[in-house]
Amino acid sequence: MLHREHHEHCSICAELTGTTGLEGSVYEQLTRRDRSRVLWETDGLVLLPTIGPLTVGHMLMFPKDHYLSYAHLAESEFRIFAEHYTAHKKMLTDRFGSVIAFEHGPMSQSAMGGACTDHAHVHFVPSVDGDLQEVIEQRLARFFQGMDYPGGREISDLTEIREQADREAPYIFFEDQRNRRWVFDVVGDLPCQFMRRVIAESVGVSDEWDWMGCPRQEVFVETVDAVTEVLDGEVA
Repeated sequence: MLHREHHEHCSICAELTGTTGLEGSVYEQLTRRDRSRVLWETDGLVLLPTIGPLTVGHMLMFPKDHYLSYAHLAESEFRIFAEHYTAHKKMLTDRFGSVIAFEHGPMSQSAMGGACTDHAHVHFVPSVDGDLQEVIEQRLARFFQGMDYPGGREISDLTEIREQADREAPYIFFEDQRNRRWVFDVVGDLPCQFMRRVIAESVGVSDEWDWMGCPRQEVFVETVDAVTEVLDGEVA
């Protein structure tokens, strides 16, 4: 199912609708705070801290409705997402100094593009140095050796991500610290959490890429406090 209001087997949908979800219960265990993990929201989007943040300030933006990827949003919905995506990347950059962003874009349960969940979400990860675009390209070329892998393509506008749904092509979207953007076709199987593995190695925590196995409690709590302070300042 490419889109539905909520998915009965999705832990993200369960968390956002207030029923028991894995991420929500882990949030309470990590913070000992009886509150929602959602730090900001609109009618259609939420911003929340990831479990197992790779750096302080590592955040996720989800659509409230269940979509496989952001490529599946309608044009009007995508433009709203793009506006908030850009604003929040800048907000986090102002606070943490530099931010990269990425999305694993599934097309089906059998074409997950390296994602670990089929509820669309984009990551914002502050304080990552170096040229990860080259690293991503090299890793994908190695994984897809012997396959018809076209290489990443640089895009100028976020809306170009939507072309992936038209092509039914799973993908990785990546935006670097200087707001340059690429889309990489995923033409074969990728390990789950591929991008987290790449970034974890880059920031020196290569053994802690798995959010389920490494919740990184101290960094998580620091992230919640730091981003809450920034958001409170935006409202004030």
